[in-house]
Amino acid sequence: KKINILNTKVYNKIKSTDNSQGIIAKANYKIKYDINKLLALNDYLVLLLDDINDPGNLGTIYRMAEACGIKNIITTKNCVDSYSPKVIRATMGSMFRLNIYEIDNIYEIVLMLKNNNYIFYSTTLDTNNYYYDIDYKNKKNVVIFGNEANGIRKDLIDISDIKIKIPMQGNIESLNVAVSASIISYEIYRQVHNEK
Repeated sequence: KKINILNTKVYNKIKSTDNSQGIIAKANYKIKYDINKLLALNDYLVLLLDDINDPGNLGTIYRMAEACGIKNIITTKNCVDSYSPKVIRATMGSMFRLNIYEIDNIYEIVLMLKNNNYIFYSTTLDTNNYYYDIDYKNKKNVVIFGNEANGIRKDLIDISDIKIKIPMQGNIESLNVAVSASIISYEIYRQVHNEK
């Protein structure tokens, strides 16, 4: 562990924010690819994030996931980098306590999880099922949340078991993906943990 004190000019060139804390760290990290570890678990909820682009959204979802007791998150290959500085800041450290699986062949993983009795839910407006009307108890659930501009890709929706939506009024077409993930995840948490 080596500590270097940088002069202001060098520090200002490499810092990633205007109002930095004055510390920069270099660290190795490991992306989890071993899906067999995920298959061996019996989690009440896994999140599958399909091409989330905004680092603030991804970081917020990670932070919410830890608060909700979610341990495992799958991201598709076109998601924003989980280790980008903006994502890390938004997680407030939560991402280091989660198992994050960055997957290239998402369809292979979906089939493996389905064969391991996980039930897949797609969040889409093309359904009459409200998220709070579904019984999530005593099940292994995977909820898919999609790209901010395009939603979940159609073929992932097609191989899902159940489509769900959040009711909205007014002229709103969609909610922010981090907000949607929070609303649905906490309902599943409430049901599974028998919260009122």
